[in-house]
Amino acid sequence: AHSPLVLAGGSAVRFNSGLALSTAALLINVLLGSVGKTLSAKSSLVPQTDVGAISNFIKESSQVVKGSSGEVRGFKIRSVFIYNTNPVFTLPAEFAFPYALKRIKNKVCFSLTLDETAKMCDLILPVNHWLESWQDVENMLSEISFAQPVMRPIFNTKQFEDILLEVLDRKEKKFLDYLKARWQKKTRKSGAAFEKWWRRSLERGIAKEADEKILSGGEARLNRSIVKELKQVKFSYKEATLKRGEVKRALLYPFFSLKFLDGRGANRAWLQELPDPVSQIVWDSWAEVHPDTAKEFKLKDGDQVIVRNEQGELHLHLRVTPHIVKGIVAVPAGQGHSEYGRFAKVAAGNGNLFSLLPKGEGLKFGPVKVELEDSGYRSDAVNVQGSDSQLGRGLARWEHLNDSAQVIREEGEEEEHHHLPKQMYVQREHPVYEWGMVIDLAACTGCSACVVGCFAENNVPVVGKKVCQEGREMSWIRIERYDDSTEEEVRISFLPMMCQHCNNAPCEPVCPVYATYHNEEGLNVMVYNRCVGTRYCSNNCTYKVRRFNWYEISFPHPMEMMLNPDVVKRSAGVMEKCTFCIQRIAEAKDRAKDEGRLVRDGEIQPACVQSCPTGALVFGNLKDKKSKVSRMAKSHRGYKILDHHINTQPSVTYLKDFRYKV
Repeated sequence: AHSPLVLAGGSAVRFNSGLALSTAALLINVLLGSVGKTLSAKSSLVPQTDVGAISNFIKESSQVVKGSSGEVRGFKIRSVFIYNTNPVFTLPAEFAFPYALKRIKNKVCFSLTLDETAKMCDLILPVNHWLESWQDVENMLSEISFAQPVMRPIFNTKQFEDILLEVLDRKEKKFLDYLKARWQKKTRKSGAAFEKWWRRSLERGIAKEADEKILSGGEARLNRSIVKELKQVKFSYKEATLKRGEVKRALLYPFFSLKFLDGRGANRAWLQELPDPVSQIVWDSWAEVHPDTAKEFKLKDGDQVIVRNEQGELHLHLRVTPHIVKGIVAVPAGQGHSEYGRFAKVAAGNGNLFSLLPKGEGLKFGPVKVELEDSGYRSDAVNVQGSDSQLGRGLARWEHLNDSAQVIREEGEEEEHHHLPKQMYVQREHPVYEWGMVIDLAACTGCSACVVGCFAENNVPVVGKKVCQEGREMSWIRIERYDDSTEEEVRISFLPMMCQHCNNAPCEPVCPVYATYHNEEGLNVMVYNRCVGTRYCSNNCTYKVRRFNWYEISFPHPMEMMLNPDVVKRSAGVMEKCTFCIQRIAEAKDRAKDEGRLVRDGEIQPACVQSCPTGALVFGNLKDKKSKVSRMAKSHRGYKILDHHINTQPSVTYLKDFRYKV
């Protein structure tokens, strides 16, 4: 690779060997020549905190928690202040934190929600959301940035810093005044000069940019203090083994959930209904084991399994997969809240993963030995994936590359050319615009940001676990995950699937009331107030991307405040689907008309395109031969799903993924 980079991430760095693992990754990057090229030695390697002091603090905290009366080593804890954290949920049960917290006289919590910790406190002071607050940030690249409120506080809350300033009886009663006074002192500006600097910094979002040498990596040498620290790291590996006569156990491998992290996102309905990219499970947690491990414990895929140790137990859906080490049971963190909100408590029966973890030296993840037991019931977890395999349909495709990054073609295999459509009827003309999309499968990581972005932009309702179990989820875009692995090669593919806006759409001719039709800009339009709910269009859709409103969906307060006023809220009995964010298209066209021009390339970004962190989705005008989407659609990697078989002529082109030949 031209820019190699080795990362040590995930839950593994939180195990006892995390420091050694991170050090090994750093040394490999040094050998590959990545330091100073792909990896910045100046910014990411210089210690910013005293690790020893943090370790001592955690150790002393654990000693405090051990006490049954709140009194340890000669000092007594009379009051505790907790801000923006939930230790009752996230600390292992071995810490016995809830029992110690009960014995402290004054417990004050600064919180956004009534979580497990807030419920145990005597005084709860509701604080602003970060979108309602002023902030200043300085990152490791020495960039200085300001964050300002994007909305007024919805509830009767205060910013945490405002509360501190009032308690301390400072001259500045508001954090904004304190912030401006602080930066006025640091910049040594005053009066009009400071106001000009302040306004410019707020508009740009960045007050001080990183040095170009730092951004480019700077010197390709490690800091001497870092080298000294690396020499002191001890590399050791102790395999977890069972003693003779010990009960048969597996090794628990906890990992942070992509959706909920450590559980802080569990009360977000969008995230609960967002399928996990790999397991495709919604509204629940699960345990993953190898087929041999499942056989050893006499378990089957889909069983409800009990994961138990001395500290507690979890009741989880069992997912059997060959892509995990034998003897390991992997469980995502984040579910199992007994408080925190109406959506978080849906999965309360799963149990809290953190309660099973060992206390260890500081706050580190496992590993820990657990027992696996069949509960005798089938799991009611909801998996929205239709099929794990593509069944030879060539939906998510890839090209094999050799060591020289050249495409390898099997014997008798020919390069596929773009399909030339055969028409029986006169086709609709697209005089000015023909909107289309290109999806690069080599850039898609399956993160599902596009799915959440679509939920937010288009007022897509959340229907809950029971309705999802009936197959009536409402998301306009889904990430299909296919596993076509062989004994020689792991082949996991992610495929974003939304309405393809076909030029020969099967859904259009079957609608008896002309509620869906093809417009002059290449869009498959949905007219909601014409729809009578026959669902013929859904039956005839090749890609199964149309959603029917089986129920009248209500948005409980304050969720109705998040609705997009540019998108109508659909009612029961109406079909809906992806519109390529037609409201954004109309806005850009109106703006271009007022300025006497056509829409510029890249001026329109549907919510999915705007949300994609890797730029895998590109949208634009296919009639403009110079547009990015038009050029990418003509790539030799381009193909249209099922077009060869059904002649639907989609407006969405997919670019094949790359795989290195094993």
